[in-house]
Amino acid sequence: MKKLTILLALFIVGFSVQAQKPVKEKNLLGEWKLIIDVDEDEIMDEIEEDEDIPFFGEWIAETVIGLAFNIIDDLDIYFTFKEDGKLKVVVEIFGEREVEYSEWYINKDGELVLGETDAFDSDDDIWLMEGDRLVAYEEDWKGRREREREVYMIKVD
Repeated sequence: MKKLTILLALFIVGFSVQAQKPVKEKNLLGEWKLIIDVDEDEIMDEIEEDEDIPFFGEWIAETVIGLAFNIIDDLDIYFTFKEDGKLKVVVEIFGEREVEYSEWYINKDGELVLGETDAFDSDDDIWLMEGDRLVAYEEDWKGRREREREVYMIKVD
């Protein structure tokens, strides 16, 4: 039984490592849509189950979260990755459209970093390929990468 547990653990670790792939420029170029995939019911359940939140605080939290989800539902963000590290970001919300320009690069570890050139020294927030998705990761206080499960990009072209 102990051998089976060890083999299973090794398989899971191996599978997790294989799931994350370095970002390659040839796979990155083009347009991607940002997806924010947060489960509203799960958040509401957590608020309701937290006994430390008084009724009025629970009501305020649920109202604010409801408003936030309405905004997320109407929000579309597109990233167009161009050669030479150029990035076009289009934000569409409530019928309005805004276009911004920025930069991107792939660091020595194959991680995608978004931001201006002077911010390249800090790559706490990075993106990695998982299958056909770009998934956001954040560095925790111990310097480890933690997956932002709810935030990822899918290629649209």
